[in-house]
Amino acid sequence: MPTMTKAEIAMIVEGENMAQYAPEPGDEIEMVLKAANRLLVSTDYAAKDVMESLGQAMRGGWADFGNMFAEDFEMLFTHLSKEFPDAVFRLRCAGSSEFGEIYLREFKAGCISISIGPFDI
Repeated sequence: MPTMTKAEIAMIVEGENMAQYAPEPGDEIEMVLKAANRLLVSTDYAAKDVMESLGQAMRGGWADFGNMFAEDFEMLFTHLSKEFPDAVFRLRCAGSSEFGEIYLREFKAGCISISIGPFDI
């Protein structure tokens, strides 16, 4: 799997159901970030290195993830989409070395619902 250095992440909430996870309206991203941090710490992943970029990406725009691999994103967002089944997570990632290292994924309820790339060019 290629290294994905930059990522844009969107969280789409379907219906009103995310309110069950967030104590205040608009806190959904913070709840997801806390869940991501718990998972990363429990897997001995470099949580501190990832959390700032993850927060930036989830709040809009591109963020630099250093040397995360596509499989790392899949592990993280498969878990998060299981924990928050009423949210849809969309990732658009770009690699560091090849123009064709473009990776798109959509996660819902613990499954990858859309998978495009990376491309071999």
